[in-house]
Amino acid sequence: MTLSRLRFFHITACLLLILQGSALYAQTELIIPDGYYDKANGLAGAQLKTALHQIIEVGTRVSYGSGTWTAFEKTDRTDDGYVWDMYSFENRTFPGNGNAPSGMNIEHSVAKSWWGGASNDAYRDLYHLNPSDSKANSARSNYPLGVVTNGTTTGSIKVGSNTFGNEYSGNSFEPLDEYKGDFARAYLYMFTCYEDYSWTSTNAPTMIVGNEKYPMLRNWAAEMLVKWCKEDPVSEKERKRATEIYKIQKNRNPFIDYPELVDYLWGDKKGLPFEFIQSDEPRVSSPTNGATYTMEEVSYLSTSTININLKVVNITSPVTISLNGSSANLFELSKETFTPIDGAINDVITVIFYPVEASNESVDLVITSNNNEFTATKATINAVANENFYALEASEVSANSFVANWTPLSTTNRFELDVYTKLVTGSEPIKLAETSFNGGLDSGWSTLTGGYCEYTSEKGSIRLASSSNYGGVVSPSIDLSDGGVIVFNAKSYNTSTVTVTIKVDDVAVATAEIGVDYAEQSIDLGKHTKSSKVTFHAAKSNRCYVNAMSITTQGEVVELIRHSGFPIEVQNANKYTVTGLSNSTNYFYTVTPLNSTWPKSDEKMVTTNASTGIDNLLDSNINVYYQGGYIYIENCEAGDIVFVYDISGKVVCNEVIQNINHQVKLENSGIYIVKVYSKAKTYSTKIYSSAGLSINSKYKRGLREPARRIN
Repeated sequence: MTLSRLRFFHITACLLLILQGSALYAQTELIIPDGYYDKANGLAGAQLKTALHQIIEVGTRVSYGSGTWTAFEKTDRTDDGYVWDMYSFENRTFPGNGNAPSGMNIEHSVAKSWWGGASNDAYRDLYHLNPSDSKANSARSNYPLGVVTNGTTTGSIKVGSNTFGNEYSGNSFEPLDEYKGDFARAYLYMFTCYEDYSWTSTNAPTMIVGNEKYPMLRNWAAEMLVKWCKEDPVSEKERKRATEIYKIQKNRNPFIDYPELVDYLWGDKKGLPFEFIQSDEPRVSSPTNGATYTMEEVSYLSTSTININLKVVNITSPVTISLNGSSANLFELSKETFTPIDGAINDVITVIFYPVEASNESVDLVITSNNNEFTATKATINAVANENFYALEASEVSANSFVANWTPLSTTNRFELDVYTKLVTGSEPIKLAETSFNGGLDSGWSTLTGGYCEYTSEKGSIRLASSSNYGGVVSPSIDLSDGGVIVFNAKSYNTSTVTVTIKVDDVAVATAEIGVDYAEQSIDLGKHTKSSKVTFHAAKSNRCYVNAMSITTQGEVVELIRHSGFPIEVQNANKYTVTGLSNSTNYFYTVTPLNSTWPKSDEKMVTTNASTGIDNLLDSNINVYYQGGYIYIENCEAGDIVFVYDISGKVVCNEVIQNINHQVKLENSGIYIVKVYSKAKTYSTKIYSSAGLSINSKYKRGLREPARRIN
């Protein structure tokens, strides 16, 4: 126990002298279950963070409220019986029976509004929940962590403008130095455990990039949190707390178990693999024995590829990879033998799945040592092939035509093809006002006079209306002269749907049905005055919870202009040549299966060429081919643009060509469509990027034609 971790108001002078003279108490040992972090062993960067996410997201979470306070009695009680409050210096005791001490709240150190405040695992996770002085909790609001040079102190925290770095200078809260590491490790845990959440609400973008899993942290936030973790290392208090939380939740905070992890994900060692297991014995650290991998689901007659990290340590001989099982003929390895360098192998196993029909398949991946230096390691790979339907990228693009393509279906041979352009008016939407109801309305917002409005612990929401009274929320004055849209997240109070009314300047403009689960809705408000007020009104007995609301300008308005003669029905074909187009124009197309349950496809865009002359592909010297992990494009011109699509039509990369020869690195094996946009035309081809697999072997499967020269 270090002196910096002791709260001075709980320490007697006698005890202080004893602690300075000797190590009176043994440090709590963090007992990590065998194999707990094996799945993340030897990984680096995004793969390391996602593997940790998959490990620590499992477990249980206590019920929010009394369950939380009951847990706090075990996780946040000081040795002398007080509530350990990192937000204030107040001495309070637990009343017991799951009740909150007077003047205290349950504080989400990572504000619940950052992911929308839903009643999910993040909302109830003890690793970032803390007993907090209610005044300090209110002052903290939903601000991010930061360094506050000049600000207001409430309890033990400071609130004011952030002065760390130069990316964010808005409101932040700064804890005591002795707790900065605690908060930093809690934040990193949350951003890892719940990396798949939509982190886009309220103040979240100040510290993180919304919907990005890695590195996720903005530069200033990463630098500050790494710095705090090092300056305030894991304390005895944290170790005890983590031990108790593990007993309750059955999951762990890896940044407490392995503090050095922070450096490998966001610090000086970013990008280097991390070893959770230390041993001199030859072994396969990745994949772990018995691991299961699931490939991305694909449509049959397409391919799916998965890359599995291969990490073997303390090895002197090559290792062999093999595929076993009744479905092994549907899978193929890009490489079967790996040779160690300096006693280790750090490489990637690429497995390709070639489904010939809709089915669920499984294969065993077996890793053996050529000299029997370790026991064979076996992992299972599962793959699913469905008869999925989607539109493919256009081909044979010219100045006045292109070929629309789509996948086949066994259930129908009739398709509706729609081709159109878009007329876009307006501009990007601008946020006019917003509030999250996180303990109170934001500045300018108000509730309806005389109505029933109650702030609750239900997802940080406000409850509107009662069985005998109406309730509502009113926005500040905003400019709706060019129109606007209100967006809100709400659910009904009980098990039935209710209706609310949206008013502008006390005139009803729309109604909305509020269901029994939280759902986001958008409603067009129309054009009004430059100083309009918007009211969200719930009549009596139409009780509902609302936990987020914003109003933006109308934004862009898109009008579809169909190409002459479309939509058109196409039978017994999976492509159609669209003619009579204008040059240098963006066209869009969708395909809808008829007499089928499949919905309309996603939208594909194609840009016609600038030239209206005759296309003569044979006159082109452009050459495109694949070799050794790269697509090579030869005899192109500077300023040309190359797009690479995977088989589903997703853009893998797009780059501006700088020289006569260009190359594009591919991370995964599979089938790709390469398009080169020159000044006069568009050139297209398919590329097979399965290293170690001959083109002929795929061609014999009858799946696709072999790669070819563009000419």
